[in-house]
Amino acid sequence: MVAGAEEREKSNPRKRYRIVNRSASSFIKRVPRFGGNETICNDESSPCPALVILYARLDLHRYNLLQEKNLELSSVKKYNQSTHSAACSYHITLDTIGLTALQPFEASVYEISSGKLALSCRIARPLGDYETICGGETTIDVIKRCSSSLYKNFSPIDTMLDWPPENPFEHSKLLNYYELQEDNDWIRLYLELAVATTNRGTIRDLDDLSNLKIIQVAIDTTPQDVDLVFNRTYFAIVYIQYKDSCEARVGKDVDRVAIVRRAFDEQRGCFSLVGKTLRLPKE
Repeated sequence: MVAGAEEREKSNPRKRYRIVNRSASSFIKRVPRFGGNETICNDESSPCPALVILYARLDLHRYNLLQEKNLELSSVKKYNQSTHSAACSYHITLDTIGLTALQPFEASVYEISSGKLALSCRIARPLGDYETICGGETTIDVIKRCSSSLYKNFSPIDTMLDWPPENPFEHSKLLNYYELQEDNDWIRLYLELAVATTNRGTIRDLDDLSNLKIIQVAIDTTPQDVDLVFNRTYFAIVYIQYKDSCEARVGKDVDRVAIVRRAFDEQRGCFSLVGKTLRLPKE
């Protein structure tokens, strides 16, 4: 009788996740009770999806930028993906590597809108480092406050300017060849995120993004219409001119530009990227 009851409880989706919450690590305990799918990543039998790897890299980029570190992604161990809507939240456990041995890490990415580059990173920290997140708030507090901030400042997503009146590659800071070579990782990450989030059907693994070729990059750090609550040190609009030779994604319009707006709400601990890709406007 007892065994039968346990099996019935495990087969119930809501109760099954409560069991996971009670028995798993501290990170998995925060998986929302509305459910989700936990996936263990294995390079051979169950490789990690390209989008999850990009999200893990984004969280690590957030951590490095704010903490002035230089950790690199070693591997994604597992992730939980919500299933309650098309725009998902991802809770990711990963291994990072720095100057010392591998360090387990936990991260969280929330999709503000499905099929668009509209992301918030609310948690990016070494596994177990959860005494304080932002002013002593709990994880749930941060999630709620971060989401509220994003909707206030970045919605609707489509109000974002497609292309400024003045060519940004002529009127904004243009990165030179050496800057692109020395500090290219985060720019490449922003480009791959912009393409992968808006073209999910054509992205099976990271090799599908290998044909993206960066031509030039301009950065505008003027706050513009964004609330002063955002930290101006980290605010930027990045314009990435690139070529995409994948006809399934862009047809004949291989000359393209990605526009990515980065912001950090210091009070809420909310790091966000919003952007889009489009055909390079003709002069």
